[in-house]
Amino acid sequence: MITKDKKTKAGVYALICLWSGLAYVGASRNLSNRFQRHFDLLRLNRHPCKSLQEQWNEFGPDCFAVFPLELIQDDAKLCARERAWTKKCLIEGKVFNQRNAITDRHRREFRKCKPKWPEEPIGASAKQYCFISPTGEVIKVRGLRGICSAYNLNPSHLSKVNRGIFVQHRGWTSGKTEEEMLKN
Repeated sequence: MITKDKKTKAGVYALICLWSGLAYVGASRNLSNRFQRHFDLLRLNRHPCKSLQEQWNEFGPDCFAVFPLELIQDDAKLCARERAWTKKCLIEGKVFNQRNAITDRHRREFRKCKPKWPEEPIGASAKQYCFISPTGEVIKVRGLRGICSAYNLNPSHLSKVNRGIFVQHRGWTSGKTEEEMLKN
């Protein structure tokens, strides 16, 4: 499966709970070490993904499988391929770490900004949106102009997050449920 060859060490992987069908999607420059690290953290009850840890505690190690999804030659493509696989898994099923593309940098930027909502009234035709901030706060807004100007976001990208085309934009994810996303 994974060889000692330096070219095939990097890749995107999935850690799947066979009982619930939920997957933890990740990327690493050294897959075998990363697999071992996941299992060590889960055995010690210290995994950062709390929902994954809860299912490990409930179902035990026999209900989990880990395998590479894609082996990657160029380390620079790891992040992009991880996002692509996360998006694919989100569309086809449930993912433990659906906000895994959000980085600490996104959270720091969010905490620093002081939002200033525009003073002008929003038209009656403005659509209502629900987003989750990089810190996990659920924000419901009417229209994208206010939230985009307040947090320096791209309206087009945020709209695509809302429609499920993008997984996240600068740490912001959709606050829609899976059923709502499937209806659109």
